[in-house]
Amino acid sequence: MRNTAVQSYNITEDLEKVRKIIISSADNSIPIIKKCISSITDSGGKMLRPVFLIVCSRIGLNDQEKIYKLAAAVELLHISSLIHDDIIDDADKRRQKPAVHKVYGIKNSVLIGDFLFSRSFSLLAENTSAENGASMAKIAGKICEGEIEQNISARIKDYSMRSYLRRITAKTAILFILSFHLGAVESGCSKELQSTLRKIGYNTGMAFQIIDDILDFTGSENRMGKPAGNDLKTGTITAPIIFAVRTDSSLSERLRKRIPRTKKQTAGIIKEIINLGAIEQSRKLAAVYTERAVREIEKLPEGYTRETLNKLIRDLLLRDY
Repeated sequence: MRNTAVQSYNITEDLEKVRKIIISSADNSIPIIKKCISSITDSGGKMLRPVFLIVCSRIGLNDQEKIYKLAAAVELLHISSLIHDDIIDDADKRRQKPAVHKVYGIKNSVLIGDFLFSRSFSLLAENTSAENGASMAKIAGKICEGEIEQNISARIKDYSMRSYLRRITAKTAILFILSFHLGAVESGCSKELQSTLRKIGYNTGMAFQIIDDILDFTGSENRMGKPAGNDLKTGTITAPIIFAVRTDSSLSERLRKRIPRTKKQTAGIIKEIINLGAIEQSRKLAAVYTERAVREIEKLPEGYTRETLNKLIRDLLLRDY
C-alpha cells in the first residue's frame, strides 16, 4: 500500500520529489547502499514526517526546493532509526519486506543506517540554519536515549505510564515536533505560530505512537507489514500492556517469567490483553492527544495548512495500519 492516507491531500508529487532526493543522496556511494535505499523508498511507507513538514511550510512563503531537501533530511533520519530499531529487536519484516539486516547482515545494516544518518545531517547543514542543525543533533540524541530507555524498561519490566510516555516522546513525538518546527520556521511563521505548530507535532506524534502500539495487538500482518505481537516478543512495554497489568496485576508476573515466543503463546497473551479492555483504554489515551492537537489546529489561520492538518490528524486516529 502506498501513501493512501496522504494522496487525497494533493502532495503526492511533492513526496515523489522527496523520494528522488533521498535516492540521489546515495549517488556517489557503493552499490549495496544504493540498492538498499532504492528498496526502502519503494516499500510504500507513509512518509508522514515529510508530509507534515511540507504542509506546515505552506502556511507562509518559502523556497520549495529547500523544503523538499529538509523533508528528505528528516525522513533519512527516520529511516536510519528504523534500520537500527529492527536490528535491536531482531525484527523479520518492515513494510511487508524482509528487514534490512535480514537482507544485508547486521554489520552492513548498522553501517547503512549510519550512512543515512550522515546524509541526513549533510542535507540539513546545506539547507537550514546552524540553530536548526543543532536542534536536530539534540533530537537524534533523544531518539537514541528513548531506545535505550525502552530496552531498560523491557529488562526490568517497568509498567509506569510516566516512563512509557517519556519514552515515546523521545522515540517518536520528538521527530514530529522537528518536522512541524522546520516547516514553520522556513515559511517565516511568527514565534507564536511556531509554538502552536510544535504543540500540534508533539500531540500528533504521541497519538501516532500509541495507535501504533495498539495495532501491534489488533492489526494484521498484511496491513501492518510486520507480524502482530512483536512488542510482546521483544518485551517492549506499551500502553495496552500497562493498562492490562493495571487491571490484572497477575499478568505482570506471567510476563516477567517468560516472554512469549511461539505464535500460540503470543496469541493467548494478545487475547487476554484485549479481553481486559486495555485496547479501549489505550484508544482513549490516543484520543486525548489527538483532541489536543485538533484544539491547537483551530488556532491556525484558515487555509490549506489548517484544513489539511485537521484531516490528516483525525485520519491517523482511525487508521488500521
